[in-house]
Amino acid sequence: MSENLLAGFQKTPSFAIYDGESANVRFTGKLDPSFTKEDKNGIIHEYLGIEVFLISHSNEMYKHRHESVLMLRTGRTSTLAKWANDPDGGIKSVNPDIVFKAFNSAKLGFDLRVESMK
Repeated sequence: MSENLLAGFQKTPSFAIYDGESANVRFTGKLDPSFTKEDKNGIIHEYLGIEVFLISHSNEMYKHRHESVLMLRTGRTSTLAKWANDPDGGIKSVNPDIVFKAFNSAKLGFDLRVESMK
């Protein structure tokens, strides 16, 4: 049995959806309630990490990450985090074949809409 002994030390690629941005994603159903990322100043920030298959992102900076599995970073108390953690549905009830368009607005928070079926 072969197992990657370094898996726990590898950095997980991640992305965020900032004010005015959007992304098309498929949710895998996996959550990391204490996902961390260190910023350029060495400060470690803690997020809810939502594993997604990123289809596209409105920010060109993420173009090289399209069509790959990443962690979507969101505030632990954001509207997206509340939906994902909802025990009566949320991330656990999502069909992985559904493509969602996720928007973020500083004024309104996150908006999630069904874009298409796989």
